[in-house]
Amino acid sequence: MNQSPSREAGAQPTEKQMKDTIKQTLACNFTEEEKVALAQEMAQATVKKADLENALSEISAQYKADIKAQENLIRMAATKIHDGYEYRDVECEVEFNVPERGQKTITRSDTGETFIRPMTMQEKADLFCNCEPKDDERDDDGDEG
Repeated sequence: MNQSPSREAGAQPTEKQMKDTIKQTLACNFTEEEKVALAQEMAQATVKKADLENALSEISAQYKADIKAQENLIRMAATKIHDGYEYRDVECEVEFNVPERGQKTITRSDTGETFIRPMTMQEKADLFCNCEPKDDERDDDGDEG
């Protein structure tokens, strides 16, 4: 502790004569250099915030698209479960004019199930054209066989 010069030698210091150093939080005005540094810090933080917001928007849009895709898969699966079937390409054997003329019998290769359908006009026309022997199926004298 520092003693005051006005005190007499040998005298005991009183409370008024004691000094100490302390720290106290007080308002301080910024210097121009501090203001420039704060402005740069604020500009950098503003740019970083904008970048983060853009990234969030992109990520959010991607997640929304992913969720929409999953919703579509769920909807398709639910429809299949509800209906109990789906349409697939299945190899089938077709017999024309069976069981009678103008009809066709279709046999599924996967289950063996058969069903009868009317022949289309195109199928009838194709069969009519295929009924006539081709030139390579005729004998040299012009007869079939």
